[in-house]
Parts: sequence; C-alpha cells; structure tokens
Amino acid sequence: MHLRDQWTRSLFIKNAEISFLWGNCCRFAKKRDMKKTFTEWALQGRITVNSAYSYRSYFKNAEDNDFFNFSNIELFWNAGDNYYALAICDKILSVIEEQLKTARTKDLSNAQSAYRLLKLFLEIGPRVQSPDFESEQKLKLIRKKINKPDLPKIDGNIPILSALKIEDFIKLAVEHSYFFSPHLVDQRNIDMRGFISGNINGMDNDKEIPEIPCRTSTKDGLQITNDDKQSFFIDNKGFKVRIRIDKSNNTQVCQLIRQKTGFTVSEGKDCIFRNYIISHIWGQAYDPRYFTSFWNIVLIPSWANFLMDVENPPKKTLESRMQSTYKTLCKRLYKKVDFKNLMLSADSSIIENKQYSDRLKDSFRINIIQEKQKGEKIARIIIEEKTTK
Repeated sequence: MHLRDQWTRSLFIKNAEISFLWGNCCRFAKKRDMKKTFTEWALQGRITVNSAYSYRSYFKNAEDNDFFNFSNIELFWNAGDNYYALAICDKILSVIEEQLKTARTKDLSNAQSAYRLLKLFLEIGPRVQSPDFESEQKLKLIRKKINKPDLPKIDGNIPILSALKIEDFIKLAVEHSYFFSPHLVDQRNIDMRGFISGNINGMDNDKEIPEIPCRTSTKDGLQITNDDKQSFFIDNKGFKVRIRIDKSNNTQVCQLIRQKTGFTVSEGKDCIFRNYIISHIWGQAYDPRYFTSFWNIVLIPSWANFLMDVENPPKKTLESRMQSTYKTLCKRLYKKVDFKNLMLSADSSIIENKQYSDRLKDSFRINIIQEKQKGEKIARIIIEEKTTK
C-alpha cells in the first residue's frame, strides 16, 4: 500500500474513533438534571430558596405503570419535547385539583403550586440544546397513550405574562385601563331604574314597555320572543323585562359610550381607543341589568383582558388576582353610588360589603372617563389615586 494511502486510512480510522468517543460523550452529556435546572430558574426572582427545595420534593415518580409522573416529564424535557412534557404536567395538575375539591390540605396546595410553577418552567424556561433521543421508543409509546383532550393548549399570551412579575403585570394593566366616573354610573343607574319601573308598570297596566339593551345568550337567563316579536329576559327568580337583543354583542355598549363620552371603541379603524376591549368586570352580560351598566364596564388593554374572561379561577392564580383587583377598585370608586331598586342579584357583589382577599394590595393611578359636556367633542379623562390595601 502506498505510504500516502496508509496515512489517509490511518487518519480516517482515528477520526472515526474520535467521532465515536465524542458521540458517546455527547450522548451521556445530553441528559440534564431537570430538578436542578428548574431550581436554578425558579430562584431567579420567582420563589425563595426554601420554596424551591420544598417544591422539588413534590416531583416524585408514580408507582406501578402510571405514565403520568415526573420521570416521564423529565424524559420528554431531555428529549426536547416540551409539548408532551406539558401534557403530563397538566394531567398531574388536574388530578391534584380534583383532590383539592374534597380535601383542601396544605400538602395538596403546595403540590398544586409546585406543578403550576413547573408548567411555567416548561412553557418559558430553558430548553435542552442537544436533545437526548435514547428514550425515543419509550416516548413514542407514551405519546400514543395520551388522548387528544389531554393535550395542552398553546397560549400565545404566555411570553408577555412571563416577562413581568404578577404584581407588575396587574399594575401595568390597571393603570392603562379606563374606568367610568361615579357620575356616569349614577346617571346610568337612574336610566336603568326607569327601564325596570317602566317594565313593571307597563306589564301591570298594559302600557308601552321600554326595552333594555341585552346581549344575546341563554346562560342563567331565558330570552324569549312572543308572537308580537317582543323579546323578554327572565331570570331564575322570576325577574322579567323586555329587551332589545344586541346581536353583535357590544354594539349598544359602544353606542352608549360614544353618546355619553364622545369616545369610540370597537367601532372600526378610526376608533380613538385601539386594542382595547370592553370588559364586563362582573360578567353576566347576558343580563340586561349588567350589560350596559357603567359600574360593570372597564376598557382594558387587549393584551390583558383575556384574563378577565376566565370563569371562577382558582384562588391565588394570576386570573383570580387580576379579577379581584379590578372588582375592588370598582367598589372603592363607586362606593357612594346609589344601587337601590336595581334588583341586582347578590352575586354581582358590587352591592355587597365583600372584600377580595386575592386582590393585589397596592396603590394605583387610574384613568377615569368623565361625562361629555355640552360643546365638547370628547369627555375629559382624569387620573385619581386609588388603593386596594
């Protein structure tokens, strides 16, 4: 064999040996300690050292053949498949939350907090740069066992939520929201009392019955149309009023805001308020008493409002703290407003002396839209300091 060929062959074998050894080194280096990485990430201003190590104790491997356990979360994470790691994490969380309904123990509450933070870690935390494919066969079997309803939702809002602390996020949302003045609330309540009284008197005396704007829905209230093409709302306590159904959901609210303040929102490209959502703080927009009442309406930035749409969120979650903060501010802002004879259901809590323990206890500079005065194109906006402490 020619000397040059021997040298080339020798070099090729040597390179192959190096590649083999390097490949094995990489294969073993790829597996990372998820608990350690989670702890390092969590300690970056999210939780205390004691909490971090306490949370780790809940990341246990299940007995028997249950594939919804921490070891499989770690397997998927090391394989670079955070989506299926999230699916298992979500399933474990749902089991914990079901157990909490019947036994609210400190241990279960801590486990819930631990897996909620682990979920956030899987969504926005550090990812494995060199995935480990050694367990791929096992992972394929697990993927087949996970049903489609158990797959996690991919939420585009997570990055903005993760960029700020919960307190900073809520404060930013609140201070860029727009409330309506107590005077506007009072005037609308007077209108509403007139509508309700007109309905009661009209039905009793066969007089013309005024219509109250209402969003189309049948949730917790029945909307019916009679032979004369009149629509009525009836709640489960027998409260009955004639309604004018808003088939575009918020058209009549937009018109009312424009009429009283001059401001436009959700009315096309020339709107003054852009990327803002008309948010019903106590919900129940299907009920005409709540739909166009200014005490129930706040203009909230679209990047924050999705949190207000979550019904009955668990305590201590971002959604619960956000909703509780807005409700507390509305109660403080409208504490001198007359809510008598509106026949509101008690669950509105605007009329109850109720405190929200989940609220963010802080001071806020809030924007308050006044009523438009004669000759003005738009109403004034004033800023007031309000506290939820």
